[in-house]
Amino acid sequence: MTTLRSIPLTLLRMNYRMLRIPLQLIEQVAESRLDEHDRSRLTYEGFLVQCDRTAATHLGDTVAAERAEELRRHILATQMTVALQRRRLEQRREAEAADRTAQWEERQRHKERLRAATVVPLFDPIEPPSP
Repeated sequence: MTTLRSIPLTLLRMNYRMLRIPLQLIEQVAESRLDEHDRSRLTYEGFLVQCDRTAATHLGDTVAAERAEELRRHILATQMTVALQRRRLEQRREAEAADRTAQWEERQRHKERLRAATVVPLFDPIEPPSP
């Protein structure tokens, strides 16, 4: 009796695996043409994770479960890399802005010192001879 019940699930798993073939081809094209950090590629990979998780849950497909977990780990690693790169870029921009501000402040202090300075002649003025 158990074998008769498992036949429909086996057929559904086979159908899902056949359906997954064009999805896999699209993923391979995306891998070859899109940057690993591309938002559309990550979104598509997330869609594949959801498809595989659904197949794993409802069809008992262990292959789909493993594939979903592997792809999920890849997505998380990629997202972490992107987040770290963005943070480094933000820190560099903040450091450059702080440097520009410090340079501007130093120029302002220099101008103020020049304005406040007293001019002291180095030589006595020479008077022209009187006629």
